[in-house]
Amino acid sequence: MPTPLDFFIHVPKAAGTTMLHIIEAEYPPGSVLSFRDVAESDYPRMLQQMKDSVRIVAGHLHFGFARFFPKPCRSFAILRDPVERLLSLYYFIGREKSHPAHEAFLEGRVSLEKLARRQGTTQARFIAGYALEDAVTDDRLLAQARENLANSLVAFGLTERFDESLLLFNEALGWNVRRYARANSARNRPSQQARSAEEIEVIRAHSAVDLALYEFAQKLFAERLAMQSADFAKRLAELRRKSKITDGLSRAREGMRWLRKIAKANS
Repeated sequence: MPTPLDFFIHVPKAAGTTMLHIIEAEYPPGSVLSFRDVAESDYPRMLQQMKDSVRIVAGHLHFGFARFFPKPCRSFAILRDPVERLLSLYYFIGREKSHPAHEAFLEGRVSLEKLARRQGTTQARFIAGYALEDAVTDDRLLAQARENLANSLVAFGLTERFDESLLLFNEALGWNVRRYARANSARNRPSQQARSAEEIEVIRAHSAVDLALYEFAQKLFAERLAMQSADFAKRLAELRRKSKITDGLSRAREGMRWLRKIAKANS
């Protein structure tokens, strides 16, 4: 029986960059097929030319893409609180000059309401296997996303419970992650409390399906944690201890790079 192909369903703004760094460390060089920063028009070519050496596919691809893979796969994903995800995406568009909507954001044409209307079902669609433009009723979308999350993905995690999620991935995928550093994290991003209650309610109104899916995911995640062995708490504490050190070193290196860049610009 052929070795299954692992498939990381990278929901946008749900700890995906950190996960990609972890994946690159866990899999041999040349075995990771990443769709990051790839135009959608190039997807068919990349899938068609997939090499036998590829052991994992990762990118902003929904669950349905698995049917195009050359062999069976083990799909997994990370979800995030829908309101936090939308806010993170909104501020990301505002600060990332290369984002296609950045200029529109600066011109005031990207509002939280418009973004929520467009992106409010993104997580459910990624897990259920529907593109943003696919026509599907909310009931059907939510039912399929719940079914896939519970029975078709080999594992899933929550951004807000990232450390526990990694330990579940270790078990389900045979990984050996013992430490990690967070990547692409906007630590100074305004919180929900910085937005008005009306704005948050608008996001929630357009994210009803994703909110229902996330509530289901939280309950299922708690059930799976409750089934872990007695040493889970010990392994979790060790992961957090080592990751705190690794994250601190990573920040220090990043700070040194910025200082060198500034010094070079002023020389």
